[in-house]
Amino acid sequence: IAGGDIERRMRLPGGRNEVARLGAAFDHMVDRLGSALDAQKRFVADASHELRTPLTSMEGLSEMLLMGADRGDTKVVQKTVRSIHKELQRLGRLVTDLLTLSRLDSTMPMKPMPVDVGKLLGEVAEQMGPLAQAKGVGLSVASAGQVVQGEADRLKQVVLNLVDNAVRYTPERGEVRLVSSTDPVTGQVQIEVQDSGPGIALQDIPHLFDRFYRGDASRARATGNTGLGLAIARAIVEAHGGQISVQSPPGEGATFRVTLPDQPPNAPIGKRESITVPRSGDVSNRDTVKGQIV
Repeated sequence: IAGGDIERRMRLPGGRNEVARLGAAFDHMVDRLGSALDAQKRFVADASHELRTPLTSMEGLSEMLLMGADRGDTKVVQKTVRSIHKELQRLGRLVTDLLTLSRLDSTMPMKPMPVDVGKLLGEVAEQMGPLAQAKGVGLSVASAGQVVQGEADRLKQVVLNLVDNAVRYTPERGEVRLVSSTDPVTGQVQIEVQDSGPGIALQDIPHLFDRFYRGDASRARATGNTGLGLAIARAIVEAHGGQISVQSPPGEGATFRVTLPDQPPNAPIGKRESITVPRSGDVSNRDTVKGQIV
């Protein structure tokens, strides 16, 4: 195994003695290692593919200009340059999201701070209000002023991502609601982003939070999405000791739910002093999730 053969296992005879248990634990560890390596290889391959697409487009457009295909027509030159600029913006978003995921994978502990959930949702609604108004979509907030322990900027980015997706894929005269509540049994705080859009295809739901996943790749690329926004959101929520999930009955819109613990995750055993949050970095992706999915 040390030589690189990850397929090898000890497979010691069954039994409850210490050596047998050690062998089983070792095999389980190698299984986990193999899965992690496979996931890393897929991620590198997917990232390479996504980076190559805008680079190939820009190469073709620039070659056209160098060959004089514009024939001196300034309108053609401007159109071509705008296309190159658009691909550069797309490439920039992808690189930013890849750096963000890298920082999330390489985390550092920070002390949690109280976050006013109602205030956070209000700020998100104010920021996304112009986009919702332009689309003719209603945007409302209902919160009892819950407080959680965490990193306010990162949690805000999660909600911004979900609301942006909801607004973009909710039809005119539809509605997007931001709701926070407290589970009376567990004491956990729940943040929901509800929309009246077309909903999410059943086969797409299990893969929504996978990196680079797109239910409709052509439309996702047309809107400039990289397929990383929900993966980033999940990483941030899990860094806070929480969970993110989605429910979408056919034709009845979608509800994304972020569940956060009433206390931050354990640091040293028996203590609740710190949580793990990403290093500084802009989490600025916008991914589609309504019907067409990231």
